Amino acid sequence: MRGYLLTVFISLWMESGYGTDVQLIPSHPLVNKSVTLNVRGITGTLRYFRWYLGSRIDAANQILHYNPNVNPPQLPGVQYFPRAHGLPNGSLHISDLAHTDQGMYTVMILTGGMERLTVHLPVYEPVTKPVIRCSSPHPKVNETISLICETANWERISWSKDSSSLPSRADLSPDNRTVTLHNITFSDTGQYQCEAKNTVSRSIMSLIWTTVLLLWPGSSAAPLQALRSSSVQRFCCTRNISFPRERSKKNNPLRDRTHTEYIIMFMLLQWLSLQKRNCHTWDLNTQRRIHTAS
Repeated sequence: MRGYLLTVFISLWMESGYGTDVQLIPSHPLVNKSVTLNVRGITGTLRYFRWYLGSRIDAANQILHYNPNVNPPQLPGVQYFPRAHGLPNGSLHISDLAHTDQGMYTVMILTGGMERLTVHLPVYEPVTKPVIRCSSPHPKVNETISLICETANWERISWSKDSSSLPSRADLSPDNRTVTLHNITFSDTGQYQCEAKNTVSRSIMSLIWTTVLLLWPGSSAAPLQALRSSSVQRFCCTRNISFPRERSKKNNPLRDRTHTEYIIMFMLLQWLSLQKRNCHTWDLNTQRRIHTAS
């Protein structure tokens, strides 16, 4: 008799392993969304089922008991929570997912025999919009600066410059969050892009790094403007070109300039900055615009 019962038990579990399973719908559940732990492949008449939190089958772990032949069909267990409810096909639906819902779930199903199925429920969260932060607000030639990609819930971070790979002089931190540029030159300016990814989402942020000449003799450098939009950060850094301290008599466009004229030029650049239209690079020695970044 014992041998007969053992044979039936082994046969039942082999049938459950190959014929019945639990499918997550959707396959990558998101925080604050809903998920169904969908039981598939049940044969015979479903008499009742019980869902448990974890892999152990005992009353202390029971979420709910569901009997479709009684009214109401669902009875709460010790681990019951209002966001969970059973479905007539043996499945468990959970709404408004939280990180604490992540873990193992087990269902016991009674049809012609007893079946036990266990499934792991992961809960994912999309990556947040990255923000690129510069280690120095006033980068200067030959300095070392770092660009830091700040985001959350990421699994992988990648960088590019002007839609290509980073310069060979750029060093990446082990987690790829930080790009370090050594002995920077004017050629390092351009569009830097940080892309953050995880299993369920990806997000990109670009930083357009230009240079603005705004250095009065004897003064320190200062950025002309810093602009942000939802998808692009524009940061105008400072390029240092100072006025000559001595005026030669030949080939010097500054020899007839007055202090008042320089003040007027300074105020004009300030006005252009406030318009938030373009970041201009000016050589105040020649009064020519070198570069424009829109």
